[in-house]
Amino acid sequence: MIEHTEQAADVSSLMEDVYPLSPIQLGIVFHVLLSPDSGAYLNQYVFSLRGKLDPVVLRKAWQHVLDQRPVLRTAFVWEEVEHAVQVVFRRAVLPWESCDWRGHPAEEQQERLNLHLESQ
Repeated sequence: MIEHTEQAADVSSLMEDVYPLSPIQLGIVFHVLLSPDSGAYLNQYVFSLRGKLDPVVLRKAWQHVLDQRPVLRTAFVWEEVEHAVQVVFRRAVLPWESCDWRGHPAEEQQERLNLHLESQ
């Protein structure tokens, strides 16, 4: 019991806020759990950037956006809780993967991108 309480205290220190889910959010969670591979409610955007790009600066800029926007640090929690909730975390680390395919032909770059997006 002590371990569980200590663990809960550790997790709560990471949370900025907790909200109940709205009816529409409950419906979204239901549909995603019902058909997890459907791709419903999943949006992926792909942008082509031109000019000189500094990946370190780009990553830091996106991390800054995450730090400033609570909605981007929000997760839905439905397991081991009485009612599903959305949890806003104080801090979230931006997942980042860098792929440099400049040395490959355009067709191969597109194939690699398609495979990468499908694997997500």
